[in-house]
Parts: sequence; C-alpha cells; structure tokens
Amino acid sequence: MLLVSQNIILRLLQAVETLGHSPDLICKSVGFTMDDLKSGQLVLTDEDAEKIWSTCVKTTNNPELGFYIGAHASIESLGLLGQLFQNAVSLKELLSFAADYLWLITDLIKFEVIVRKKDFYIQITPDLHLQTVFPVRSKQVCLITLAMSLRIKEVLTLSSSETALISMPFELKNRNELLKFTNNIPSINNDNHYRIFGSIEILQIKVINANPEMLISILDYCNNHINASHNSWSSKVEKFLLSHYIYKFPVLNDVSNHFNLGERTLQRNLNNEDTSYKDILKRVRFNLAVIELKKTNNIKEIASKIGFANASSFRKAFKNWSGVSIKEYTINNLK
Repeated sequence: MLLVSQNIILRLLQAVETLGHSPDLICKSVGFTMDDLKSGQLVLTDEDAEKIWSTCVKTTNNPELGFYIGAHASIESLGLLGQLFQNAVSLKELLSFAADYLWLITDLIKFEVIVRKKDFYIQITPDLHLQTVFPVRSKQVCLITLAMSLRIKEVLTLSSSETALISMPFELKNRNELLKFTNNIPSINNDNHYRIFGSIEILQIKVINANPEMLISILDYCNNHINASHNSWSSKVEKFLLSHYIYKFPVLNDVSNHFNLGERTLQRNLNNEDTSYKDILKRVRFNLAVIELKKTNNIKEIASKIGFANASSFRKAFKNWSGVSIKEYTINNLK
C-alpha cells in the first residue's frame, strides 16, 4: 500500500475550488466530505486517491492539473520545504535533500539529480508497476514534482528559471503555466522520464537560508517585491541581503566582497540607479516589518526578528521609514 498524502489531496481540492469547481461534490463521489478530510482522521486508500485525481482532472478538463498545483505552490508550503532543507547551502544540496525526502514519503516516483561535466539534470521517473495500477495519480504527481522543482529553484534561490530546458513523455496541451518558468517548448522523449536541464553553475546558486522564524516572511517579501529576472545593482543587493539574512543583515563590506567590488565602486553603481546600500537596507527592513505586522502585534518580537536591539529603536526607525507610528500605520494600512 502506498502512502497517501492527505496534504496533497487537500491542495488538489483547493486548486479545483480556485478553478471554480466544487470540492464537496468531488469528495461526495468518493464517499466522504471535505470536513472528514480536514479532520485528519480519515484514512484514504490508494484507490480513493486515484479516483479523486481522476475526478478532478475530468472536472477541470485539465490533463496537466498537477503542474498547475506545483506552479501555484503557496509561500507557506515553500517555507515549510525551506525549513526541511534548512541546512542546504546551495541548490545542489537542496535538491539532494529533496531527493532523500521524496524517497521517504512516496513510492510513486523516483527523484534524481544527475551531474555531468558541464550541466546537470533533474530526473523524475514514475514507478512502472504503480503507473499501470494508478495511471492518473502517477502522472499528476510527476507533474507536481516537475513544477515544484522549477518553483523551488525560482523562489528559494531568488533567480529566474526562464532558460530551463524540459523533456517529458508527452506534449503539454496547456503551456500557460509552463511559460512562467521557461520560454522553451519541452521536447518529447520515449523513455518515460520527466527532466529539467541546467548549466552546472546553477547548482552553486545560494539558497535562502534565513532563520526558520523569518523564512516564510522573506519568501512572502520576495513573492511581492522581488523581480527574479531583474539584473540592476539595487536588485542584486536586495536579493543578496535577503538570501544571506540569518539573524542580522550583511554589512556593506560583505556585499561588495560578494560581487568582487570595492565598497566605493558598489556605492557608485547604486548611486547611478539613484539609490544606496542604506536605502536598500531600509526598504528591506521596512517591507519585512510590514509583513510581520500583518501576523502579530508583538513589537518586541518583530524588532528582534529584523535585527533591532530593542522595541524602542525599532519604533523610532519605523516612524522614520513611514512618517507615522507603528500604531497609526497598522490602523490605516493593515486593518
């Protein structure tokens, strides 16, 4: 018997609802309710999971529904993955951890990272026997994993996936979701594998490795304020500050050393874009503070998370950034 992930089934039904269909009707067709599923006490069989997937694909008329789910993975779920892979320094290590993790939680697929001299590829392979027994679920889990691999690379490394080369066993009928990650048309293979190809340099990209308490907020920040493909100096510095933030932000010397520049040269590059290191740091801290204020009114806790010694200095800085007190800003903008 396979391990049926109720979390994946819940995300599947939530996606179906987002697309304008009733998850309750789909649950009813299998013999339970959404409340039963959300309670965590329901035991789903492999046959139940296959029937749910089949019904969802048919209801949405989307044979690549799994790719849609992976491509729209929430910041919270990416944050959870980031915490699971917390010790990863580079994308290579993160993918290695991901392979071990998937091996533990599912028999449906095999996830591998194959490194060659000048490039590498991620390979997702469905189990041939289980693919025969549970064809719809097997295909959709492969598509979820494919899309999540692209999204993890884009979000957890703050870098664009636009040049990704993809190979799969069939032609995608709907390429709209894929276009978010690559402009290349996937090639078709006859060996039943799903692959993502990339240059060897990609594996060395640093992964966001913030302290767990701040990781989801940083991902939220990136999702709303960062253009992964933007290549300006201010964008590079902003990405560096976020991806290297643990319990304090890097100082100017750390940033300039990372880019193999002197401090004056970096400052001059930023001045040419009408900004400075201090301005970027203020913007990053302010936006993170606002994200945190949406979650809690514990000012001391927020101050500590974004690198202030105490609540008093944070209150003073916030008023300097926004022109109003934290209380006024919360009342006028976050209620």
